[in-house]
Amino acid sequence: MIRRTIKSSSQYLLQPILDTLFPVHCVGCQKIGHVLCPACLAKIQPPPAPMCDVCGTPLSTYGSCKTCQYHRPDLSGMRAVSLYEEPLRSCIHALKYDGNVRLALPLGLLLAQAFHRYAAYSPTSA
Repeated sequence: MIRRTIKSSSQYLLQPILDTLFPVHCVGCQKIGHVLCPACLAKIQPPPAPMCDVCGTPLSTYGSCKTCQYHRPDLSGMRAVSLYEEPLRSCIHALKYDGNVRLALPLGLLLAQAFHRYAAYSPTSA
């Protein structure tokens, strides 16, 4: 526990020095200054409606997709922040595989926004 506290404190203190020596780059467009710049963040849009009632896959009409009609998953009401395309795809890969933990905050905020957006339209919220 003490070791973890010392490690996190030292990272917090060293981060400004490291940022000066190695400026942070946007994962989406590689511009200096942000881990995810406002322009790339704006490209991450909610999936288009209508969506499958079960898995959240974009559809042309309201209802369930063919996969969920024939092989209904055990989970229901799955939703996504956005379609799995750039720049979100690069952000997820950088967080998951490259250890870029600075992306946790902007991606977490996107998750929270999606949660509130979908909760407002869920049948249980009425």
